[in-house]
Amino acid sequence: MILVLACDRATPGNRVSVDAEGRPVVHYRFTDAVARSLARGTRASARIFFGAGALRVHAPLARPPEFHATEWERIDDRIRAEHFLPGTIPVSAAHLMGGCGMGGSAADSVTDAWGRVHGLPWLRVADSSLFPDALQINPYLTVMALADRAAQAIRQDAGALLDGSGAA
Repeated sequence: MILVLACDRATPGNRVSVDAEGRPVVHYRFTDAVARSLARGTRASARIFFGAGALRVHAPLARPPEFHATEWERIDDRIRAEHFLPGTIPVSAAHLMGGCGMGGSAADSVTDAWGRVHGLPWLRVADSSLFPDALQINPYLTVMALADRAAQAIRQDAGALLDGSGAA
C-alpha cells in the first residue's frame, strides 16, 4: 500500500450542511486539479511498485484495476483523472487547514492575529483552521506555535473576560 495525498483548496460547493434530522451531510467533489493530481500520484505509485519488483499492482480506479508487470507501459492510459468520480474512491483528510483565517477585520477574516473571533472576544481559535489556506506540508509545529500565541492572548485577556466587561 501507498498513500496518495492531494492538496485541495476550499471551493464554494464543498461544504458540510445539516439535514432536517440534525445529521451532518458532506458535499464534496474533486476539482479537476485534484483529480489530475490524484491520477498522477496513483500512476507514480504504480511505477514505484513495479520499480521495486512487484509482479502485480492493484490501482482501484484503473480500468481494469489490476496491472501485471508486463503492462507497466499502459499505466498512463489506464489511470486517468476522469476515473476519480464522486463515490468511486474513499476520501479521508489529513492535516485539515483553513476556514477561520486570521486578518484585520471581519470583512476579510474570521479571527484577529491572536485567534480571537471578530465580534466575540470570549471565543478563540487555536488550531490549523487559522491558516489562510492549506499548506502542503505537515503543519504541527506551526499549529503548536499558533496555539501558544492564542494561549498568551487568553492569559492577557482573562481578567476582562472573567469580569464580564469583554474589553479584551
